[in-house]
Amino acid sequence: IERTDIVIPYDLSNSMESNKVPGTNRTRTDVAAEATKDFINSLLTGNDKFRIAFVPYGTSIMDGNTRSYLQRNSNQNGGNYSVNEKNPFNYYVGSFTSNANEITSKIPSSIKHGNHGGTFTQQAIRRAGEIISNSNAENKVIVTITDGLPTVSYNQANVVWGTGTENQGVENMKAHRTNTINEANGLKSNYTLYSIGVGLSASSSAEREVIEGIAQKPEDAYFANTVQELVNALNEIANKISDSVVNGSIDDPITEEFILNSDNFTLASNEDLTDGEYFVTASDGSLLSGVTVTTEGQKVKVNGLNLGKDEWVKVRYKVQVDTNNYDIDPTKLYPTNGPTELTPRGDNPGE
Repeated sequence: IERTDIVIPYDLSNSMESNKVPGTNRTRTDVAAEATKDFINSLLTGNDKFRIAFVPYGTSIMDGNTRSYLQRNSNQNGGNYSVNEKNPFNYYVGSFTSNANEITSKIPSSIKHGNHGGTFTQQAIRRAGEIISNSNAENKVIVTITDGLPTVSYNQANVVWGTGTENQGVENMKAHRTNTINEANGLKSNYTLYSIGVGLSASSSAEREVIEGIAQKPEDAYFANTVQELVNALNEIANKISDSVVNGSIDDPITEEFILNSDNFTLASNEDLTDGEYFVTASDGSLLSGVTVTTEGQKVKVNGLNLGKDEWVKVRYKVQVDTNNYDIDPTKLYPTNGPTELTPRGDNPGE
């Protein structure tokens, strides 16, 4: 496939260390580090198809140079800072690399960041946009991994405000979410954005708002409350990024000698089609997630395909000979289908 550049804004706030992953005695920092390293290693295999940059952050970006600001009391005008100092922590890889070890060797399994452990997701997303704006890859992707609601953000004048904790009042916390989401929205027309909420609950309206808001669309946002869910989320994103067919579709036209029962095109329970009009199978059942089969006149349409090497989805369906077509010669064979069209990348049909 084409070359893909990925930027990972990566949350290293204090809550990553102070909270354990359910069912384990491991911190979110530890689990996220292991899963993220596996994700990076799975993509950076030396084939130069993928490059990754890494933007770790807490109260500010952890590149050893960016200043952290925390207010004594939350005020959207900024100022009155109790913390105003350079963030000394550095796990940053700000240039794209195809060397996995260059990033994975810097991802910590435990942290202690003190005043620098707030959650300034907006700043990390902004930096990711700056990095990826210099990419000449065909595909440009941002994958944000975070465990908490943003507690620091920019106001309309680009002044930093927030105390770094969630005890800032409903309206201020809402403003942090809005500022963070708006930052992501400004990137969505040019790049593809994914997000993972580590230890967050999809049932929380505030958490759902921000995690879905910083993703391209709701189905590109993931909530991982266990080790396996985090691994699964990163694997699914890796599959989407590396698939040769991403959100693809098929248009399969039926010829005029045959009739498609488009008015009652129902899913059968078996491949013999004894109780329906079509049946769908795949090389792996998980590939059917998001796949739809519909009709449009004399055309079968398959949407939501995400397939990589050696993966397949098969649609078996019924058609009937048009017995009212008197031009049909019973001694001849007729094709049931016209030219079938595959659109491999639904978000970029020209590719």
